[in-house]
Amino acid sequence: MRRVLHLLTATCIVAAADGVELHVSTDGPLRDLAEAQREARRSKATVVIHAGTYHLPETLVFTEDDSGTEYRAAEGEKVIIS
Repeated sequence: MRRVLHLLTATCIVAAADGVELHVSTDGPLRDLAEAQREARRSKATVVIHAGTYHLPETLVFTEDDSGTEYRAAEGEKVIIS
């Protein structure tokens, strides 16, 4: 069973049986990958990216702070990162 938690920052976090997930969507409270990265670094959550096109205004740089963090598309959804 999953529980959806809304934090004061309006970030959508789901507590799953196997850990915590951050959900990113083009129309949701967490809309870009840089913001998701910052939140994932704090919470050590898996980042689940929902259908849509995500434009990167600058390069998304991964460091040791991102070690162990999984970024993945939501099941069955098409994600474009450009």
